[in-house]
Parts: sequence; C-alpha cells; structure tokens
Amino acid sequence: MKIRIILFAAVMLLGMADVFAQLGGTTGSLTWKFEANTNTLTISGEGDMPNYSDYEVHFAPWYIARNDIHNVVIETGVTSIGNRAFYYCEKMTSISIPNTVTKIGNKAFCFCFEVPFINIPDNVISIGNMVCYACSKLTVFNVTPNVTNIGNSAFDYCTSLLSFNVAGENNNYASENGVLFDKNKTTLIRYPEGKEGAYNIPNNVKSIDDGAFLNCRHLTSVTIPNSVTIIKNKVFYYCNTLTSMNIPNSVKDIGDETFSFCTNLISVILPNGITRIGNATFMNCMNLTSIIIPNCVTKIEASAFFGCVNLTSVTIPCSVASFENRSFAACYKLSLIINLNPKPVSISPCVFGSNVSCYPPDFDSCTLRVPTSAVLAYQSDYVWNMFIIEGDGISVNPKANNSEYGYTTGNGLYETGSIATVTATAYEHCRFLNWTRNGEEVSSHNLYSFSVTEDIELVANFENDGTGITTLEIPAINIYPNPTTGEFKVQNLKFKIQSVEIFDVYGRLQSHSSLVTRHENGEAVMDISELPAGIYFVKITTEKGVVMRKVVKR
Repeated sequence: MKIRIILFAAVMLLGMADVFAQLGGTTGSLTWKFEANTNTLTISGEGDMPNYSDYEVHFAPWYIARNDIHNVVIETGVTSIGNRAFYYCEKMTSISIPNTVTKIGNKAFCFCFEVPFINIPDNVISIGNMVCYACSKLTVFNVTPNVTNIGNSAFDYCTSLLSFNVAGENNNYASENGVLFDKNKTTLIRYPEGKEGAYNIPNNVKSIDDGAFLNCRHLTSVTIPNSVTIIKNKVFYYCNTLTSMNIPNSVKDIGDETFSFCTNLISVILPNGITRIGNATFMNCMNLTSIIIPNCVTKIEASAFFGCVNLTSVTIPCSVASFENRSFAACYKLSLIINLNPKPVSISPCVFGSNVSCYPPDFDSCTLRVPTSAVLAYQSDYVWNMFIIEGDGISVNPKANNSEYGYTTGNGLYETGSIATVTATAYEHCRFLNWTRNGEEVSSHNLYSFSVTEDIELVANFENDGTGITTLEIPAINIYPNPTTGEFKVQNLKFKIQSVEIFDVYGRLQSHSSLVTRHENGEAVMDISELPAGIYFVKITTEKGVVMRKVVKR
C-alpha cells in the first residue's frame, strides 16, 4: 500500500511539473508563456495588458505559478503593465520592461519581496498606487524623464530602499540626497525607508506628503523648518526610533495617524496654530508620558491618544470644544488631567474607554484639575464627576483674534493674587496690536503681566502688516540639543542676539540663579539643569525682532 501511495504522489508531482512546464495562453490581446526549466515568464504581443483584481477568478492567469516565477520578460509591443500583474510573485528577482510601456498599474509589483531593481523605461508616464508595496529588497528607484504621476503608497514598506534618482529633465519630480520631491521641491513626497540617521528637511519645503516618512525605522530625528505649513496623514507612521519631535508654529494642520506606532516617542512639541488633534494621531505611542495641547485646538478626534499606555498627564486648553470616542482609551496610567476650561465640555464615557478591552484609566485615582470656580460644574457632570476633582486656582485663557496672524502663551491655572504673564507672537507679515478683554484694551505690549483675581479670557489682536523677522529668516535661529538634560545653545546665523529669556508653560519668567548665559563662538549657552523637567518657552530677542521657541527639559 505504501509503495502505491508513493508512486501515486510521484506521478502527481510529475504531472504538476509537466503542467507548469506547459503553462501559457492569452490575456486580452497578449500571449504569455511560463517555462519551468528557467523559471521565466514571457509576455508578448501588441497593446495593453489587462487589469487584474484581488478576487481569485480575476487573478492574472500566471498567478498559479507565482511561487515559481523568478524572471519576467515583457517583450516590445506591450504598452502597459496591468493592475496587480505580478501581485505576490514573491520570488521574482528580475523583470525586463520594454520602452513601449507607458503605464504601470496599481499594485503591479506589490509583495514582490525579492526584486532588487526595477528598470523603468523612459516612455513610462504613469506609475500606479502601491506599485512597489513591500518590495523589501528594492534598493534604488529611478524616476525617468516622462513620469507625470506616482501613485499613493507606491513605496510603502520598501525597507531596503536607499535612494530615489529623478532624471534632471523630468518636469514633475526632483530628488535631493535620495529623497523624492515635487519639481519645485516645495513638497516632500517620500523619504527612503532604508536610510539611517538624522534628516534636516530643506527650508523651501511647504508640505510633507501622506506617508512621507512611513515605516522609516532607522530615522533617528527630523528637523522641520518654519517654511512647512502642512503635515499630512501618516507622515511619521511606524517611525519607531524617533524619540522627540519639535513641530514649528508655521504648521497649521497635522493629518490623521501622523505619529501612530511611534513607540519610542517620548516628547512632542505641538505648534500653536493647529486647531485639531486628528484621528489616531498618537495612537500606540507607548512611551509618550505627557502632552500639552496648544491653545488653538478645538477638537480632539477619535482614538487620538488611544493606547498611549504610559501617558500620565494631559493639559487641555479652554479652546477644546469636543472630544471624540476613545480619544484617551487604553491610557490606563493617566493620573492627571489639567483642564483649563471653566465650563465642562460635554463628553461620553467612551472618550476614556467604556469597556475592559479599552483599558480605561482608574477614575478613582485619576485627578482632574480644573479652575476653582468650576469645581461644582464638573462635579455635576455625569462623566467628569468620575474623576477626583480638584480646584487649582483661576483660569487664564489668552487666545489670538486670528490663528493665521499669531499665537499666544501663558494659559493655565493660577493662584489668587499671583502674577500671570501672557505673550503674543506674530507670524510673518503680521504684527501685534494689543490685548483686549471684553473688547476693551488692557495692554499694548505683547508681553503682558497682571495680578490674577478671577477667571479671565484675553484676546491678542494681530493684523497683517509684515513687520518683524520673516518666516524664511526664522530657520537661521536654532536651539540645540532639544530635548536637553541641562545646557542648550541658541545659534543665530543672521542677527546679533541681544537677550534670551526662559518662561514656563504658564508664561512665568524663570529667574532661577542656574539660568546662566554665556557666549561661545557667537552662540548663547543656557543652563537649565536645575529647572524641573517639562516644556519651556525661549524668548530670543535679536537686533531685528523677537522669536519664541520651545525647549524640552528632560
């Protein structure tokens, strides 16, 4: 019996090998042939290759032999490579594409794990979505002269990719140091996942495209210049070696899932101009311990901090008007919420996790700190009253009349009779006018100090005028290292530094004796080693104007 079974299996294997040796047929107007002895697939004929789908009945006809295809030869006359043409040909190591091909479809080489190089012909115009998705051996991608479109997620999870090389005569794309940009280099499209170390984004970049740094697991730090105004979705998704991020105040919008799965991210300085924390922006940032939400944010969207399992404190400004479901779910170590709003925003329990799988914080040990005048209102709310509620002084809430013109600092909770200091900083082509309360001017100085006696909302009024240091000049003023454990340097490449002052997050000037300033090679050196860990604002006064920067003290 065993002999018969073995003989039958051998016959079956020989039969399959014979079938594979004779695989071939037609697809659309083209013919194809797979030769098992050379593991080569040849496609020939005139015209476009059909598009294929993920559904089994619509797979490419050679899909049955995908695990045996090592080489692909597309002969002259074929004018396109269809969608999913070589989907999951995971052992393919080479492909020859003729110059007659002008279009490469979506997912054409998706999951071709072993292909090290794809030679794109000069006549190719369009490269589809996810075209090289998970081509983990691909090291270089050449963008030829006539390419006008590269689809979304075209190079996601190409973990060995080191360089994009764009032909100089291409009118739509450019490359610099292996990084892919649009032609004018104002949009950073894709950073190669295999590159290691730190990266400084060029000063003329205005937008960082969807997934530009996605899965760049060897990227240790990124410097974002003040020219950048938009950071799109999933930009730093799965960049799990990033430990800190300083986003300049020029940025007006940060997309969804921007820092999702940045598991080693410890500190983030968010810009003052953003109005929302997007969906899953910090989801599963497992080492993030605290966050200060800027004063212009009005919405914290779904799952924004979901799974930040070591998040212990959150500061929420008065501007926040809504929390979406699960925005702080699975933050089960959350022990302190500083909510500056004197009126509780209505929320559902789902914000903090409504079931065991969401790991809600322990409400009985999580302190909600609110303005003293608001304690009763929070105790009367059916969700907020689950926390331990403490009154912690008087709410000071400064805000800009227009977030496009400037930003404010100094919001927080203050003791009765203490001195609060609020600051107003104008953006490029704008200037500060005055501070008003209930429509009446209270100060014409951008740095305003006053005695705190009751909850107060102040408006910093700006106008579009064009005074002060311009956006293009601000990048010349650098703070490093940031974060710091003690000393940091202020470098100014264009203007003479007149003074450097340090303020805490409540806008209070830090006059501790340890704040020693000295100058080395034209740089101001500050020592904040004796200050508590946290976020501080650095006011840098130059001969041309004032710049406010943030620094993180660990």
